[in-house]
Amino acid sequence: MSILTNALSIADKVTKSLKFQATITFRRYLSSTGSGAESYGATLSLYAVVEYKQRQVRTSSGELALSTATLTLIDLPAVIAATPAVTGGGKAGWIHTKDLITLPNGSKTPILNVGGFVDGGSGQLIPTEVYLG
Repeated sequence: MSILTNALSIADKVTKSLKFQATITFRRYLSSTGSGAESYGATLSLYAVVEYKQRQVRTSSGELALSTATLTLIDLPAVIAATPAVTGGGKAGWIHTKDLITLPNGSKTPILNVGGFVDGGSGQLIPTEVYLG
């Protein structure tokens, strides 16, 4: 594990103990059929720091869009466990724009983009920021 990954682990413990993290629900995009029907994995609960703030962000396709919430995910083992590799979709350990997230207030908004880093020790992609529309 890298120093950054260790620091996030400490931040996760501190923010959970101070009740700064909220529970969101997450469903992994698995596949779609030729007719357009999409299938998703089981609904999982994850912790995230949720910031409701409007800002312009670039979508994964490069367009400007209005983001209404940003999630900061710092429970890295839970995020990695919730995001296995899928055929034609997301990489292992990474959140895909086709995944589904429900915020603590019950709203379901599209994932506009995801930011993060590559752990220097393991080479693992680590998603830490998710921008929602």
